[in-house]
Amino acid sequence: MRSRLLPIAAGVFLSVICSGEELRLPQPGAERTAGGFLTTRGEIPPHDLRAKVRYDAEKLYVTVFRELEPGQRPNVVGNRDDDLSIFDGDIAEVILAPEPESGVYYHFAVNPNGALYTARKRDMSWNPSVGRKTETGAGVWSAELVIPFSAFGKKTPAPGTAWGINFASGRGAPDRYSASWSGARSYHDVKQLGRLVFGTGKTADQVPSVHVERLRLRNGVLSCAVSLPEGGPSSRFRVQMFLDGKTEQTLSPDRRGEMFSWEGRLSGDYQPLKSSRVVELRVTSVPEGRILLHRKALANSVQTSALHLDKFYYTPADREIRYSHDFPEPAKITVRGDGKIVRSIQNAPKQGMIPLAGPPLKPGRYVVEISSGAIRTTRLFCLCGETPSLAAIPSDAELRGADGVFRMAGSPVFLLGASPTGKSFLHFGDAFNLQYGRYGVQPNAVAITGIPGYSFTRKPAAGYVFPPDAELKRTLDRFLSKGVPADRTITRIAYEAQMKVYEKGAKNRLAEKDPPGFYAGLYRYLKEKAPGRLFSIHIDHHDHLREFASNCDVFETSYWSSSFSPCMIPNLDRDMGEAKKAAGGKPVLFWLGGTIPDTSCRTAEELRAGVYLAVLHDMAGVIFHMGHGYLPESRTRLWSLISGINAEIQSFYPAFRKGKALPNFVLESTPDLAYAARRDDDRVTLIAVNLSGAENSFSLKTRGGAVRGTLTPYEPRIWHLNY
Repeated sequence: MRSRLLPIAAGVFLSVICSGEELRLPQPGAERTAGGFLTTRGEIPPHDLRAKVRYDAEKLYVTVFRELEPGQRPNVVGNRDDDLSIFDGDIAEVILAPEPESGVYYHFAVNPNGALYTARKRDMSWNPSVGRKTETGAGVWSAELVIPFSAFGKKTPAPGTAWGINFASGRGAPDRYSASWSGARSYHDVKQLGRLVFGTGKTADQVPSVHVERLRLRNGVLSCAVSLPEGGPSSRFRVQMFLDGKTEQTLSPDRRGEMFSWEGRLSGDYQPLKSSRVVELRVTSVPEGRILLHRKALANSVQTSALHLDKFYYTPADREIRYSHDFPEPAKITVRGDGKIVRSIQNAPKQGMIPLAGPPLKPGRYVVEISSGAIRTTRLFCLCGETPSLAAIPSDAELRGADGVFRMAGSPVFLLGASPTGKSFLHFGDAFNLQYGRYGVQPNAVAITGIPGYSFTRKPAAGYVFPPDAELKRTLDRFLSKGVPADRTITRIAYEAQMKVYEKGAKNRLAEKDPPGFYAGLYRYLKEKAPGRLFSIHIDHHDHLREFASNCDVFETSYWSSSFSPCMIPNLDRDMGEAKKAAGGKPVLFWLGGTIPDTSCRTAEELRAGVYLAVLHDMAGVIFHMGHGYLPESRTRLWSLISGINAEIQSFYPAFRKGKALPNFVLESTPDLAYAARRDDDRVTLIAVNLSGAENSFSLKTRGGAVRGTLTPYEPRIWHLNY
């Protein structure tokens, strides 16, 4: 069944954040600043980002700035012009659409060493003469691009001419993100550009120019500033900041009344593991009440260092819990199990240990709390009665997929695997029943393989090159003639199938094909030749979600707005629901980032919540993405979770999935909970997940009675009720 989910603000606003950005250049030589950048996920970035723009009779001048933390240097990757590899490091980008209605845009990117990327849409053969200058100084690096109007076949724009434009700044690993002035989710969608208006001059009825100058969220502290039109009293304007729809602050003007600013900490007494709040900036003219600026964004903060435990699953072989914290001294640590305090440490040092023996703790769920004065936070751990392990998969078990579920030997099975990684540090033996990476895999696990016959290319744009149709079919026929695959094999048609598709013709000329249409024909041919095989397709961009989901037996997908976001959970509910709806009755393998967007941001709590949400949404399995840089051994708590979560899920999943869905079992619920219930005979299994990065004291009114308690950040819980 699909879980019944209460909407949360973060997911609601992502699709409508930051539309209608406009920058006016009154005359040649006049310079304007554009600030208030937002990430592609609609988040406030941790650095101050801005751009300055001016023009003359022949050229447009754009400088993009990014703040550097003390002692930080920009991350330089790539050293050749038109090299896509520069996008793996720090970059500055400009996107221009002189004729937005045509859908054509021009993309410029430069790294701190001056390596340049240019493309007309995604065609990198477009190489205009562009000047660039980069500088790295104390607290900032900048990149200036000097772009001639002749590069687009244009002359000096006439007064009132409006171009589509966006400015972006990307941060390479670690702490990877990309943010832009217009807040676009995609830099390749002309509809998500802002407007650059040339030669507007000044008119009496013109709406005053109001801009966000600064919008930054670092270590839980929000800093924002808004610039107002020059001249006139500041009392003409009211500048407000709202949090989650409630008035929080009225921004204060500076001495001249031209800049309104505010800086402060967002969190309260409880320090969340991660938090997501909607921030709105609103500028209103007084007394007519006209809204001059209304900008929304997500304020996502991370507090993983507040309290860190070395593992998630502890076993009888473990003698202690190693912890660290950054709470002010003196700090107190308590451990609770079944509501009772079982361990207590006064004046807890910044790093230390909590003994598991003396007296020994029983297997079960435990909550560690740390407090100092009024502030506190909590973390969960599980003490296992034995080392987590998986039952052997019979060598003759067949994998079948129907009604969105996988079954082996007639029993529902939730597949869980991990992509390849340079190094793995699993704590327990056979962690996965799906073989994708070659580590921690059970004997006789389900395997994902690919089809032969095509290759990857970066030019003229990233995509796949296929041979002519007849040659491709001969290659596939030979591949399929080797016999029916193993009974536990999924054959993938393409990974990131949303990328460009080319067919190689005479003289190696490439003819571009429509990806959804091409893969639809390829899938039909494969099923005709091998109806007994399970074929999958993978995408992580969703412009043609339904078309791709129809071209397979098993649908694999991931979302940059959740799977690979620094804060995974706020949009994961929405994205899983969208994927499941598009796939219909087909099994869905959902990808969750273990090392993406970087190797430092994902937490064990998020990953565990993501797996449970996949169960609630009737996903057929989960793949942890462990590529793009391996997860270091020092991330022991996350490695512990990855090592043991499959054994935890399989302990209840077959019985839960066999039960009858009860969509109306829960009558009332507190906010920020996802839940689902299934009945087997007279017993109902109810699963709930805390969608908040904060502690949640919840209440569920059900047809089988009331369920109350407190959940730690992102915690799932299971109850068995009589009904």
